[in-house]
Amino acid sequence: MKKVWLKQLAGTKKMQNNQHKIKICFVASVDMTLKFILLSQIKYFQKIGYDVTAVCSDGKWINEISSQGIKIKTIEIKRKISPLSDLVSLFNLVIFLKKEKFDIVCTHTPKAGLLGQLASKIAGVPITANTIFGFYFNETTPFLKRKFFIVIEKIAGMCSDIIFFRTLKR
Repeated sequence: MKKVWLKQLAGTKKMQNNQHKIKICFVASVDMTLKFILLSQIKYFQKIGYDVTAVCSDGKWINEISSQGIKIKTIEIKRKISPLSDLVSLFNLVIFLKKEKFDIVCTHTPKAGLLGQLASKIAGVPITANTIFGFYFNETTPFLKRKFFIVIEKIAGMCSDIIFFRTLKR
């Protein structure tokens, strides 16, 4: 099923015939990630004809990024674990993703990755891709805390169609 969607979305006939611009949503916790890590990717996808929107918490670079022609939806995503706030963020993401009917959701950063993957699955987005830049845990993290984060990553990972790793092992 997913391979069929990938072939349909990868084809350019839809875009050439102006039937449907493929809609991509980039989800990150903070605007700093958009500005310093994702901006060139977002601009590239816009340049080749995709309809791109970014989601992140409000911040000082939102106006600068928006002034470059990038659509931004601000949804508060706290970086620390905050169950009530996280549920509100998840709910707001689901509502936004359903409303906009994105074809692809790309999540970045740990918290936005978790909430974005879950929201994308709940909203019925056809393709979800997560990029992992690193984990909240390592070999020295206490056993229970490490296991907690591993379970969370596994749950989130079940909501993605593809996961990219951008990290150097040291």
